Amino acid sequence: MKKTTTSLFIFRALFVLCVLLEITWLHTLQPLDGRLSDWLIRQQAQDLKPDPDILIVDIDDHSLEKMKDIAGAWPWPRSVHGEMVLGIAKQKPKAIVFDISFEQADAYRPESDRFFNEALEASDNIYFPMLRRPEAADTKDAPLASQIAELVGLVQTDKAILAFLRNMHNQTPYNN
Repeated sequence: MKKTTTSLFIFRALFVLCVLLEITWLHTLQPLDGRLSDWLIRQQAQDLKPDPDILIVDIDDHSLEKMKDIAGAWPWPRSVHGEMVLGIAKQKPKAIVFDISFEQADAYRPESDRFFNEALEASDNIYFPMLRRPEAADTKDAPLASQIAELVGLVQTDKAILAFLRNMHNQTPYNN
């Protein structure tokens, strides 16, 4: 009995030592972690049906190659995005969402920028990502994020965070 207990203790100690070495120094299982995560996500996703109400327009290598003769190399003129907005808007979507940042004007094709802006003005359901620029770029009379939060769709304002926390607190089992 004592020999079994000692063997078990040694095995546990060696196991803990191996785990600590792996976590702190070796990292030999790290590639396996990525592959395992990918496999688990693929297993989960194969049973999911895509939402028929959502259309994703993906600008990938294939579309870049196909558009090279029409629009040139990336970044495309903004007029290309404007034409896409007009085409999608005809189908009356609930929203058109870009994950491309158009933060600077196109200095070489201002007419393309104008066309894009005109296409955007035709709809009120177009959304863009926001980027917090360095504070040094702020102007003295620029509005605070909290002042324009509802206009630009910000959800992580102080009020929204407090409302979320209050809501979560009210839904916890010990408060019911």
